[in-house]
Amino acid sequence: MMGRAFMAVGIGARMINCTNLPSSHVSDSRSEDFSRCAWSLFMLDKFHGSSFRTSPAFPNNIMPPTAPYPSAPPPQAPSGPLSGTEISGRRNSLTPDLDDNGIDFYCLRLTAIWASVMAYLKTIKHGNVEEEPWAINSAYQHIASDMFQLETSYPSIHRFKAVRFYDRSSSELEEHRDYWVPWIS
Repeated sequence: MMGRAFMAVGIGARMINCTNLPSSHVSDSRSEDFSRCAWSLFMLDKFHGSSFRTSPAFPNNIMPPTAPYPSAPPPQAPSGPLSGTEISGRRNSLTPDLDDNGIDFYCLRLTAIWASVMAYLKTIKHGNVEEEPWAINSAYQHIASDMFQLETSYPSIHRFKAVRFYDRSSSELEEHRDYWVPWIS
């Protein structure tokens, strides 16, 4: 069963890589559907393919070139009243960052890093240990660099303290599921 699923994801991913569907003559809704389909295949490949098989459909950290990022749901403002100290410290965290690409973008980047970590651990499991993982061009350092880069570019508006996840009700999380599913991921 896993073999068939891996093969189906691979075929779908290769079709995405070979198509040029999202061009100017395609409607916005169709382009959005294409984008979501492409990125769903990317995530399936990264979660279930790249880390467990030898030939991923999308090479590590390579995003589908023909698929634009899906449109992102708006960040969720905190619910309930804020204390005086929270208000003064939060003014900037509630204002959207200029370079915020949306929660889906950061979820996709984290998925690509996760696949790199799993692939790296797989090589270690098979006895292919790097002689100097601390060396500047080692796979370990590339993965660490990607992780640090993601952490430093992650906008404050999506961070744990800013969204006050701990204050959210389950009905509120369900109502804004399109934001919270990638956020929790």
